[in-house]
Parts: sequence; C-alpha cells; structure tokens
Amino acid sequence: MYTDLREFREEEDAFELYREVEYGGRHLRQAVPLVMREASLLARFYPIIWRRLASGLELIALRSLAPDDVSGTELPVRPLLVEAFPFAAADTGDARHALMIDRSLPPAYAGQPAFTEAGEASSEMQRRLNALQIFLHDRARTRALTETLATHHLLDPWDVDLTIGGHRVALTGLAIVTRDSMLRWQRLREAKLDSDLDVVRLLVAHELSLFTMQRLVHQHRATRVRMADDAASFIAQSEASL
Repeated sequence: MYTDLREFREEEDAFELYREVEYGGRHLRQAVPLVMREASLLARFYPIIWRRLASGLELIALRSLAPDDVSGTELPVRPLLVEAFPFAAADTGDARHALMIDRSLPPAYAGQPAFTEAGEASSEMQRRLNALQIFLHDRARTRALTETLATHHLLDPWDVDLTIGGHRVALTGLAIVTRDSMLRWQRLREAKLDSDLDVVRLLVAHELSLFTMQRLVHQHRATRVRMADDAASFIAQSEASL
C-alpha cells in the first residue's frame, strides 16, 4: 500500500505536500482500508467491502478495478487514509502508534509546505494528520466488528471476474455480507447485533455501496480506451518523426 514508509521524526527536514495523483505511485488507488464512521459517506462513491489479509479480514473502499487507474482519485470524497497521505501509522505493540511517512520520490516541482517559517506544522499538514487521527480513533472498533461478523459467518467470499472491453479483470480475496437476507438477520440476532445502530448503519451503507460497482466498470472501460488512444497517438507521433 505504501512504498517507502519510514518513522516520522520531529527533526524531519523540510518537505512539501502534494495532491494524491501527483505522487505518481499506485499507493492507495485501488483499495483503501477504512473505518466505520466514514462508511456511510464513502458508500455513495465506492463499494464498501472486505478483503482477506494474512491477519484476517479488513474493511475497505474499492476505488478502482486496477491499481494503475487514476480515475477514482478525481471523486469529491476520499477515504481518510487517502486524505492523510503521505502520513500513516504503525502499531507499536503497546496500544500506541508511531507516526510514519511515505518518502516516495515526490514531484520535481514545488508543492504545499509541510512546515511554516516558524517550524510549525502547516495547516495542510495538520489537516492530513487530523484525518489520520480520526481513522486511528475508530480502527479498533471497526476491527472488532469485522471479527464479530466473520466469527458468526456473516461475511462470504466475493470474487470478481469480469471481461470489460476484451480485458479480463479478476479480483480475489474479497468478501461481502451474506446475501441471504433471512440467514443474515438470523445470524445478526445470534450475535446480538440486530439492534446495534452502528452495525445497521454499516450494513446499509455496504448494501447501497455495491451499486457503485457499475461505476467502477464504466471507469475501467474508459481508462482502457484512453490508454489505447494514448498508445496509438504515441506510435503515430514516433512514426511521423522517423
């Protein structure tokens, strides 16, 4: 997810901050971890689903069907971890977090300063750190709920295998809430979650968000057409210069 993550130190040299797409790397373009408090807002734009990691299932926003697709970066609402980039946090093992920064090679042009002339965090840097803090504040609750849903067999595998404009898209290791509504509510009652408003809000957001998969399909198709056009234009210009 990050490419050059290092611990952030108070004596950090001055550096500049850029918009997500200006960093150039793939970073958080395809799938981004999220927390419950942002799910309802993000559900209007991205599928809110889960993915399986070695450590277990993780709630994510699926922003694109391919990591090289930058179209999803243009939407007006972005996940907290994207808002926080290049800052991140690492667990230290004592219920605390170490502030990290992705020091990937930035653009050669000037961005927004991370520090003021007085050496204090700029408003832009503080905005990104605030987004990270909000994410961290809700992460434990989100992980606990995900574990509960998995324990009560409420999350089913959801593999994506599509052919879009002759290009195959295959995503594995994903999961969604059980589609059988009767079975779903039976298991929610067994887990004593059927009257938990936070859980209900998350599941409603999840259900509604699945309709945004069609937008990702259109986005992917448009990106492939644009890439093909760019390649054809490049070839034509190269041939013309010979």
